[in-house]
Amino acid sequence: MSKGKNDKTIAKAGEIIVLSTGVKARITAVAATLIDDMVSRVEIPEPPLWMNPEKEREEPNPQDPQYLKELNAAYKRQGTATLDAMILFGVELVDGVPDIDTWLPKLKFLENRGQLDLSKYDLTDDLELEFVYKRLVAISSADYSLIMRLSGVTPDAVEEAKEVFKSGEKRDTN
Repeated sequence: MSKGKNDKTIAKAGEIIVLSTGVKARITAVAATLIDDMVSRVEIPEPPLWMNPEKEREEPNPQDPQYLKELNAAYKRQGTATLDAMILFGVELVDGVPDIDTWLPKLKFLENRGQLDLSKYDLTDDLELEFVYKRLVAISSADYSLIMRLSGVTPDAVEEAKEVFKSGEKRDTN
């Protein structure tokens, strides 16, 4: 069993590991077609056209600030879709979801302060409650690379997701 992010042991898919949050989990492969289907549902914007006076024709403007903003948002939605699939299908909580009284009031506190939105989740549904626990409590950003690698996601996808989820940093879209 791997002991977490500081352990030198290389974890393998199907092994029980300890996530950086202290939660025990088994990471398994996720069907590539599921991830592909989810990611392909995110529409990637086309760059706007501008009139090039030298060539007297319209050409794509991939440096348009609004386009870059929309492109970044689309890449973020793709990264989120990938991670959601990994979390839902690739992470099995060894000890199950802990008593909601130990973690849900804290999330609701953050929601009441306007720092989190739980309204998109049905907290009376066991599957959604498990997903919320995994996504917002059990799995930290430090665990994403390991989960993606053990779930069978390519190194390029791991790097893309890390870029998308770095807090406070903007992705380079060039």
